[in-house]
Amino acid sequence: MSAAIARRIVSSFRTAPDNPLSAREQEILRRLCEGDNYKVIADQLCISGHTVRAHIKNIYKKLHVTSRAEAVRKAINDKLI
Repeated sequence: MSAAIARRIVSSFRTAPDNPLSAREQEILRRLCEGDNYKVIADQLCISGHTVRAHIKNIYKKLHVTSRAEAVRKAINDKLI
């Protein structure tokens, strides 16, 4: 087997990097990407707005971003959602 074929086979078995976000954080990030505001997210998930803000703060920290736009870009580029 050639080295090129072996590399292709090995690369097909590699898994995607682990997602640093919890399931709830992923859900909130997905809703941010859809354009939902904090209140809509809170209402849809039956949690308080303060809880949404806390989750978003944790998302920003884990993704090393400082804004909604950066978080959305990173989520799409890194296939986190």
